[in-house]
Order: sequence, then structure tokens, then C-alpha cells
Amino acid sequence: MSTENPKQWDYVNKSEQEEQELKDQQPEVEVDFFDDEEAAAYATMGKADIIKELLKAKKESSNHWEQFVRAKAETSNLMHSVEKEKQNIRSFALKSFVQSLVSVIDNFERSVSVLSSDPGNVNAIKEGIELTHKDFLSTLEKFGVEMLNPAGERFDPQFHEAISMQASPGVDANVVIQVLQKGCLLNGRLVRPAMVIVSSA
Repeated sequence: MSTENPKQWDYVNKSEQEEQELKDQQPEVEVDFFDDEEAAAYATMGKADIIKELLKAKKESSNHWEQFVRAKAETSNLMHSVEKEKQNIRSFALKSFVQSLVSVIDNFERSVSVLSSDPGNVNAIKEGIELTHKDFLSTLEKFGVEMLNPAGERFDPQFHEAISMQASPGVDANVVIQVLQKGCLLNGRLVRPAMVIVSSA
């Protein structure tokens, strides 16, 4: 268990409030059974000894309740800490993604600049567009995005959406012969199926 002072967290006030509420809610102990054998040991005790035993038991009960309250408060602090860390991770991931997209925008603006300044330079424009496209795909791949281009593959209804079927001589049935729109996966999970035309029998 962490030995760090919980007061370093900005949500400690809430935990202290929850701890106090738990203390206020400490239940009364109700004995719904009576053990003759266990009670026999007290039958020969004097009143003072019984009072001592009672006070001892009450103190132990109070200590156990305090331990429970502290454990619950620490658990609450830990849950808040984990949630805060998850938010930080999400924020950092988004920041990194945006920084990568800025690089793509830079390449795109260079292509637009060439198009504006020298519209006749087709090779330079084509090269700029290809570079931007490659950079963009690389950025998406770095963040777990994979584009699906299943041309020539067997049709898979889990990842492909067939728009129509066409006869295609020399091609087996249920093979993707044309991709109308690429699909997309995010960390292996389908985001958008590929829209395809499939060969018929």
C-alpha cells in the first residue's frame, strides 16, 4: 500500500468527507445469538472484570471500524488517482495525434502552394500529393488505424460489404473484384467495412 500522504491529491477533501460520513454511519452491533458455552466463562467473573471485557471488545470493534474507514478512503483515493492517470494518458495520446496531423497539414499546404505558384508543374504537384497521402497513412498507422483494400481477396462479410455481384471470367466465386470504398480498422476492430463488388459463380 502506498505510503504517500493522500493530502497531495486535490480530491482528498472529498475522501475526508466520505470518511467522516462513514464514521457517522457506524452501525450499532446487534447480537442475534447467545452461545451458552462462550457465556459460561463470564458467569464466574465479577462485575468489574465483565466491564473491562466489554470496554476491551468495544475498543477492538472501534479499531476495526477505523481500519475499515481508512481502507475505504484509501481505495477511493486510489480510484480517483487511476481515473486521473487515465485522463492524462488520453490527453497525451490526443496531443501526439494532433502533432502528427500538423505534419500532414504542412505537406498539404506545400502542395497547395506549388499548385498556386506553378500550376503547370504537374510533376511537383503530383509528388506533393503523393507525399501528403503517404504521410497521412503513416500517421494513421502509427495510431492503430489500418485501411482495408481487399481487391483480389475472398469476400469476408465481417470486414466487407458487398454492393453487387458480377460475373468475372477466370475468377472464382465470392472474390472481391473491385473496391468502391476502402474499409478501416482501429486497433484491429472494424470501424468501417470496405464497400466492394464480388464475383458471382
